[in-house]
Amino acid sequence: MGLLEVKFQPEINIAQANPGSSWFRRDRGRTYASTAECDKALIKLVTRTSAPDDYYVSAGTADFVVPWLQRLYRCAEISRGPTPKIRRLIFKCLSAELTEVLLVNKMIAQKFKERLEVNLRAISEDSLIRSHGVEIEVRRWNRLPPFHGHMFGENLIIGPWSIDSTGLLHAQTPVTHFRGRLIKEELNNTQKMFLD
Repeated sequence: MGLLEVKFQPEINIAQANPGSSWFRRDRGRTYASTAECDKALIKLVTRTSAPDDYYVSAGTADFVVPWLQRLYRCAEISRGPTPKIRRLIFKCLSAELTEVLLVNKMIAQKFKERLEVNLRAISEDSLIRSHGVEIEVRRWNRLPPFHGHMFGENLIIGPWSIDSTGLLHAQTPVTHFRGRLIKEELNNTQKMFLD
């Protein structure tokens, strides 16, 4: 099977996954090193837009994005603040086959698949998010994606996958915010990756 031929390096980044792409240079965007910085940027994106749009997430276990979305909708409800303008929430996650290969090769945590499924079930069964008319869709990567992160409108907030000190693949890396005006062609290519 082709998936067994996947090779990993200590640092996996977009430039290595797509050598012809120079757009991932961090100097072309704003880097968020902490969860708090990313949280703040994402809140601005989804609440200050003029029209609802599709929100794409390339996630590992979705441990960040699912609680973040649930908290965002609940805070808006309680404080009567701006509600996220998300029309459709599209998760792109590792396929069951790829997850199995990574597990067999000890590249992801043993509970990776279970954590992902728990998070996807939690978001799909969230009655408050559903009451806002948000459609939830799950798509699968059949190969290791070149990035993890978010796409909303003409904004990408993405980062490279990495391998931690124990040898496990993870998506807990800094992310860089790229705006569509600067990277229109690359934005279209990234959206195509989400749609494949």
